[in-house]
Amino acid sequence: MSNSIVYQFNPLEWPAGPIDTHNHDYNLGLRAHSSVQQHNIGRRHLTFDGRVYRYCLATTGGVDGYHGCNTTSGTALYEALATAQSIGDTEITMTQTGFTKDQLTGGYAFIYGASGGGSLHYIIGNDVSGTTTTRVKLLDPLHEAITTNYCEVFYNPYAACTMTATSDSSVVAVPACTAATTEYFWGQTWGPCVISPGETLTGGAKRSLAFGNNGSVFDETHAVDLQHAGFIMNQGTAYGPLVMLQISI
Repeated sequence: MSNSIVYQFNPLEWPAGPIDTHNHDYNLGLRAHSSVQQHNIGRRHLTFDGRVYRYCLATTGGVDGYHGCNTTSGTALYEALATAQSIGDTEITMTQTGFTKDQLTGGYAFIYGASGGGSLHYIIGNDVSGTTTTRVKLLDPLHEAITTNYCEVFYNPYAACTMTATSDSSVVAVPACTAATTEYFWGQTWGPCVISPGETLTGGAKRSLAFGNNGSVFDETHAVDLQHAGFIMNQGTAYGPLVMLQISI
């Protein structure tokens, strides 16, 4: 079983990267957006100044480069495992069908142990579903033998991103550029970033920010229980603001 996109183990990129191989006459790097997939969805890119980006796919409504984008990846699957596995195995076979090749890449499988507990594994690929099962490839090996037990599969959170306002999903990135539905793009998850304010930010001692359900930022003290976005880096609030984005490193 092989992945249709080569999995990248090195997260540190050249300053001019990532290479935009779709637009052959120029390199848009992190500003590239295209209906042609060029990297694994969820691939991590670290710039020399410490900003972190993830490769994402836009779904209905697309995304823009001034607001956070929400993930609409579906809920987890709770499925039985069809075969026993040994220590060191890097594949599982689950009793669930309907998947195209590598549809689960970038997601996670939590595999329950035979005597309780379990372990979380990154998914790097899957076969086309058979008549009753689907074979899934894991990044790291199993640390214990398992019988025909159960697993939970979580879809890749970067594989379905939208700027459409929603109250029951989390912001996973701030797009580096505007991208339309079904286009791939890079979204920032950490470091200095400019994000649209959803209200007049009062500044002063109020420096922490939270995401509203439209991907803009609000004073965290005015946004109880909303997702933490980061904090204001520049003094005052008249421009920007320049935000220290703190979604994921």
